[in-house]
Amino acid sequence: MAFSLRVGVLILAIAAMGQGEAPEPTSKELASHWGALKDVRTLSLRFFCEKDLAALETPLQSGGRVWIRKGENGQEGAVRFSTEMPYISELILTDGKVYARSQHETDWTKTNQSSRPGLTAVMRQLGGWATGNASAIEDMYSVSRGDGVPAMPGAKDPESNFDVFILTPSNKDLAKSVKRVTLGIDRTQHTLHYIEILTQQDDATKYWFFDVKANAELPPGVFKPDGDLLVHEGGHS
Repeated sequence: MAFSLRVGVLILAIAAMGQGEAPEPTSKELASHWGALKDVRTLSLRFFCEKDLAALETPLQSGGRVWIRKGENGQEGAVRFSTEMPYISELILTDGKVYARSQHETDWTKTNQSSRPGLTAVMRQLGGWATGNASAIEDMYSVSRGDGVPAMPGAKDPESNFDVFILTPSNKDLAKSVKRVTLGIDRTQHTLHYIEILTQQDDATKYWFFDVKANAELPPGVFKPDGDLLVHEGGHS
């Protein structure tokens, strides 16, 4: 489904960051942000996505929420990625299973993680990376500093309190599809605020993350596909 492809593009770029040897100075700056998240156990946030396709004049826009539980002490990590507009579509990774459903479907689709290794890997990496479980990136990217983060559509001014990193693929396989990845990380909270993936076809996918809440109590049943869509704080909608 298109939703899964969009999520996959974002998280595959992040997944490649979790590998490597001793980082160079700029990579150490990026790794220090990740290290500051080591005590994060749960995370909830909102996202806005804008996708500029070279073949289209008008960008495609979407938005929604993400909930993450860190895996530790024998409990498996879990992720729920919920797109709320322009249509509802959700993906849950928990207890060895992958669940998917859109507003046009009556039932959740369930598969084993082993049958969807690519999707499982990227969803796991999103959860681990967002909660500080990430390592160096040197064998996949060269890292340099960037200049700034563009304003989210609808916002008046560009954001300024962010460290910006430009990741240029050094891995030949990755470089076949990805030209550049740009990260904007909050200097104070160390959380990811912005990511842009530019493909070799000059298609750009941009995500802005906001309303980030670390270690807050998650909604009841957030990782249980019990028939409801659009879980919100305090319960199901």
